[in-house]
Amino acid sequence: MQGLEFVGLESGQPQAVWDTTQVPNGTLQVNLGAVLGESVYMPGSSVSVVVSNQIWFPDPYNWAGFFIDVQAQSVHANGHYHVEIYDDTGYDVFDLDGPTDAQGYLMDEGHRGFRVRNYDEVTYEQYPSQYYRIVVATGPGSSGPTPAVATNFIWVETAWPKNESIFPYTQFGIGYMPVFGNPANGGISAVTLQSLIQVVYTAAEAREGGLGAVPGDSQNPFELGSQMDFSQLLYILRHDEVRNFYYFGHGNAKNIGQKGLGKYLDISDFNTALHNWGDPMRPWTQTNAPHPFRFVFLDGCKTADGNLCNAFGIPKIQNMSSNVFYAKGVRYRAFMGWNSAVVQDFVGAINQRHVQFIGEFFDKWLTHRIQGNPVGIRQAIDATSAWSERNHLIIYGYEGLLFNDTVP
Repeated sequence: MQGLEFVGLESGQPQAVWDTTQVPNGTLQVNLGAVLGESVYMPGSSVSVVVSNQIWFPDPYNWAGFFIDVQAQSVHANGHYHVEIYDDTGYDVFDLDGPTDAQGYLMDEGHRGFRVRNYDEVTYEQYPSQYYRIVVATGPGSSGPTPAVATNFIWVETAWPKNESIFPYTQFGIGYMPVFGNPANGGISAVTLQSLIQVVYTAAEAREGGLGAVPGDSQNPFELGSQMDFSQLLYILRHDEVRNFYYFGHGNAKNIGQKGLGKYLDISDFNTALHNWGDPMRPWTQTNAPHPFRFVFLDGCKTADGNLCNAFGIPKIQNMSSNVFYAKGVRYRAFMGWNSAVVQDFVGAINQRHVQFIGEFFDKWLTHRIQGNPVGIRQAIDATSAWSERNHLIIYGYEGLLFNDTVP
């Protein structure tokens, strides 16, 4: 629910706090429930809540990057407004006056809402404020008093990575479980799997910017055979440039690897290392700087069924519009995983159709063109050979994400 957050968890006295200015006015049906593992419990009946605010903020994505995107609506249709924006030091960085339209939306130059630049025009470096306080006041008519006042906090995602301020290139993290044994021993399935992972490395090494992939390389793919290997991988995923991740191996809705065998990483591990816990739309209240990813593909069973995507700073929302990211100047991002058991083998032999699909996907994503333009994730998937299992591949975030880095 937009605007809902829980407080008091540390003290053992949890409370739900709902900022109703984050939703439109009207009568809403609210259910109290809980998610335990993969089960959802809704023990009670719904409660009707009447929301009636003079000003509310209809944009569900309450974040900013290189731009502050201000969207607000008021009961004062065909009225006027005054907006003041304050940074985290309390300094007034921007003021604007304008009209509201027939539905009460703030208007600027013929468009609903407006954007404010959040970077230095000379250095292109993002301003350091961690959040902005947007104070909106509205009134009836074209001028006069503005009796309605509301404040919205917009949290700022720090520009990433820091290796390049104008065109920030990112790096791939890659790791796989040698589920068919050591390829050095010559088993056909083990060698085939290693060759597949080498294809992913080769694609990553061909990306613009030349940062390639870590750990390992196309000649020596990084194998996850022990808990120490998983811990090393987690440490590397925290590196500033590493914002893409491909994993092949066992998995489920809450972890990758095999927890029962003591070689795995779960959501709590990713939260501790990457600091993306909580609502991906508002992670910047945390003390430690979050480390969101632009692309994650967890090629294991049921990895899209839980909240692993949130642990990488990617909202669990399908078909997100590019404008969600573009209007706010934050990096595009997408998560891929399976919503079912992935058939990686038949009677101990590697599933050749799975191998073919993964190889084709990375090849199409890297090289395929439509009318001379590079393709996004969804177009790359659609360009691969027909395979019924593709229907179980889920994408959260922006499906149009390109293989090479873009700004945003």
